[in-house]
Amino acid sequence: MRIIPLLLLVLCLPAHATPLEVTQTPVDLAVTQGQAVPVVLTLTNTAELLAPIVLTGEVDYTDAAGVVQTFPAVSTTLRVNQDIAVGTYRLTLSGLCELVPGSATVSDNAGLTLAETVGQATFTLKRTLGPGESVSLKFSVRMP
Repeated sequence: MRIIPLLLLVLCLPAHATPLEVTQTPVDLAVTQGQAVPVVLTLTNTAELLAPIVLTGEVDYTDAAGVVQTFPAVSTTLRVNQDIAVGTYRLTLSGLCELVPGSATVSDNAGLTLAETVGQATFTLKRTLGPGESVSLKFSVRMP
């Protein structure tokens, strides 16, 4: 009797997990007023390869005796990467916290655009991450 509900649970799980893992440090930290707190946000493509595509074929030929023969050709296996395109990261800032000017950098030293409005900082990364690749965004915040 217990097996049936368990099987139903397994069958209801999504077929594909989210291919983007997001980690941020620190998670919880006590700070004092005016203290700059470095934050590291890491985005990692955790997607697995898509199911391989196998191309196979065969060659028909006529031998010396005039008999048509079929010969299997070499197959080709195509392994398809799941690249993901990372766009923007929006950081909500409460009235008690501000972004430290000039503190934003990215681990691959490629371009980063920052737009700030009241209560929000938007970082535009525009990266394509292949399987297993990651990019880290570093910035500091402080209580004024």
